[in-house]
Amino acid sequence: MEGWQVFFEIPGKPPVELREGESIIGRSRTSAVHIPETTVSRQHARVTVNDGGIVLLADLGSANGTVVNGEKVEGDRRLADGDRVLVGDAELVIRILAPAEAADATVRVVIPPLGPPPAGATVRMDFADAATPVLPTA
Repeated sequence: MEGWQVFFEIPGKPPVELREGESIIGRSRTSAVHIPETTVSRQHARVTVNDGGIVLLADLGSANGTVVNGEKVEGDRRLADGDRVLVGDAELVIRILAPAEAADATVRVVIPPLGPPPAGATVRMDFADAATPVLPTA
Protein backbone atom coordinates (compact mmCIF):
# COMPACT_ATOMS: atom_id res chain seq x y z
CA MET A 1 0.00 0.00 0.00
CA GLU A 2 3.02 2.18 -0.44
CA GLY A 3 2.08 5.82 -0.94
CA TRP A 4 -1.68 5.36 -0.45
CA GLN A 5 -3.36 7.34 2.30
CA VAL A 6 -6.64 6.05 3.77
CA PHE A 7 -8.51 7.79 6.57
CA PHE A 8 -11.96 8.44 8.01
CA GLU A 9 -13.28 11.96 8.46
CA ILE A 10 -15.52 12.14 11.53
CA PRO A 11 -17.40 15.40 12.23
CA GLY A 12 -15.91 17.22 15.22
CA LYS A 13 -12.83 14.97 15.44
CA PRO A 14 -9.40 14.82 13.79
CA PRO A 15 -9.16 12.43 10.82
CA VAL A 16 -8.38 8.80 11.73
CA GLU A 17 -5.74 7.25 9.47
CA LEU A 18 -6.08 3.56 8.60
CA ARG A 19 -2.99 1.43 8.09
CA GLU A 20 -2.71 -1.62 5.85
CA GLY A 21 -4.46 -4.62 7.40
CA GLU A 22 -7.57 -4.85 9.58
CA SER A 23 -8.94 -2.14 11.86
CA ILE A 24 -12.00 -2.30 14.10
CA ILE A 25 -14.62 0.46 14.31
CA GLY A 26 -16.42 0.43 17.63
CA ARG A 27 -17.30 1.82 21.02
CA SER A 28 -14.47 -0.08 22.74
CA ARG A 29 -11.53 2.12 23.72
CA THR A 30 -9.23 -0.40 22.04
CA SER A 31 -10.89 0.11 18.63
CA ALA A 32 -8.70 1.68 15.95
CA VAL A 33 -11.66 3.93 15.10
CA HIS A 34 -13.15 4.69 18.53
CA ILE A 35 -16.71 6.08 18.49
CA PRO A 36 -18.02 6.46 22.06
CA GLU A 37 -21.75 6.47 21.23
CA THR A 38 -24.43 4.14 22.60
CA THR A 39 -25.72 3.28 19.09
CA VAL A 40 -22.28 1.87 18.20
CA SER A 41 -21.42 -1.69 19.27
CA ARG A 42 -18.15 -2.41 21.08
CA GLN A 43 -16.85 -4.10 17.93
CA HIS A 44 -19.20 -2.75 15.29
CA ALA A 45 -17.43 -3.15 11.94
CA ARG A 46 -14.11 -4.20 10.41
CA VAL A 47 -12.19 -2.21 7.80
CA THR A 48 -9.53 -3.98 5.76
CA VAL A 49 -7.01 -1.92 3.77
CA ASN A 50 -5.16 -3.92 1.09
CA ASP A 51 -2.38 -3.19 -1.39
CA GLY A 52 -3.33 -0.68 -4.04
CA GLY A 53 -5.73 1.25 -1.84
CA ILE A 54 -8.50 -1.37 -1.84
CA VAL A 55 -10.68 -0.82 1.24
CA LEU A 56 -13.28 -3.36 2.40
CA LEU A 57 -15.89 -2.88 5.14
CA ALA A 58 -17.82 -5.62 6.98
CA ASP A 59 -20.40 -5.36 9.76
CA LEU A 60 -19.51 -7.57 12.75
CA GLY A 61 -23.08 -8.47 13.72
CA SER A 62 -23.73 -5.10 15.34
CA ALA A 63 -27.10 -4.34 16.93
CA ASN A 64 -27.77 -1.23 14.80
CA GLY A 65 -26.09 -2.24 11.55
CA THR A 66 -23.69 -0.52 9.19
CA VAL A 67 -24.83 1.44 6.12
CA VAL A 68 -22.83 2.77 3.15
CA ASN A 69 -24.45 5.48 1.02
CA GLY A 70 -27.89 4.40 2.21
CA GLU A 71 -27.39 0.64 1.62
CA LYS A 72 -27.09 -1.86 4.49
CA VAL A 73 -23.72 -3.65 4.53
CA GLU A 74 -23.92 -7.44 4.25
CA GLY A 75 -20.68 -9.33 3.80
CA ASP A 76 -17.63 -7.41 2.55
CA ARG A 77 -18.39 -4.08 0.89
CA ARG A 78 -15.71 -2.28 -1.14
CA LEU A 79 -15.46 1.40 -0.26
CA ALA A 80 -14.66 4.25 -2.64
CA ASP A 81 -13.29 7.69 -1.85
CA GLY A 82 -16.05 9.89 -0.44
CA ASP A 83 -18.40 7.07 0.61
CA ARG A 84 -20.56 7.93 3.63
CA VAL A 85 -20.55 5.21 6.28
CA LEU A 86 -23.17 5.10 9.05
CA VAL A 87 -22.07 3.15 12.10
CA GLY A 88 -25.06 3.24 14.43
CA ASP A 89 -25.94 6.95 14.34
CA ALA A 90 -22.35 8.10 13.69
CA GLU A 91 -21.46 9.22 10.16
CA LEU A 92 -17.95 8.78 8.79
CA VAL A 93 -16.58 9.69 5.36
CA ILE A 94 -13.85 7.48 3.88
CA ARG A 95 -10.99 9.21 2.08
CA ILE A 96 -8.76 7.11 -0.17
CA LEU A 97 -5.93 9.07 -1.77
CA ALA A 98 -3.67 7.62 -4.46
CA PRO A 99 0.08 8.18 -4.02
CA ALA A 100 0.15 11.41 -6.09
CA GLU A 101 -2.90 12.81 -4.27
CA ALA A 102 -1.54 11.77 -0.87
CA ALA A 103 1.72 13.62 -1.55
CA ASP A 104 -0.24 16.82 -2.28
CA ALA A 105 -2.85 16.36 0.47
CA THR A 106 -2.90 18.33 3.65
CA VAL A 107 -4.92 16.95 6.54
CA ARG A 108 -6.52 19.86 8.37
CA VAL A 109 -6.78 19.58 12.15
CA VAL A 110 -8.89 22.29 13.75
CA ILE A 111 -7.90 23.30 17.27
CA PRO A 112 -10.41 25.64 18.89
CA PRO A 113 -8.98 28.93 20.17
CA LEU A 114 -8.28 29.15 23.86
CA GLY A 115 -9.66 32.69 24.00
CA PRO A 116 -7.92 36.01 24.53
CA PRO A 117 -4.90 36.17 26.81
CA PRO A 118 -5.57 37.24 30.40
CA ALA A 119 -5.56 40.99 31.11
CA GLY A 120 -2.03 42.25 31.60
CA ALA A 121 -0.42 39.20 29.93
CA THR A 122 2.52 39.77 27.61
CA VAL A 123 2.08 38.32 24.13
CA ARG A 124 5.33 37.56 22.32
CA MET A 125 5.50 36.67 18.63
CA ASP A 126 8.71 35.28 17.16
CA PHE A 127 9.10 35.70 13.41
CA ALA A 128 12.70 34.45 13.29
CA ASP A 129 11.69 31.24 11.52
CA ALA A 130 9.14 32.85 9.17
CA ALA A 131 9.51 31.75 5.55
CA THR A 132 8.64 35.27 4.38
CA PRO A 133 10.33 38.23 6.05
CA VAL A 134 8.00 40.34 8.15
CA LEU A 135 8.63 44.02 7.52
CA PRO A 136 7.40 46.80 9.78
CA THR A 137 4.75 49.04 8.27
CA ALA A 138 5.20 52.78 8.16
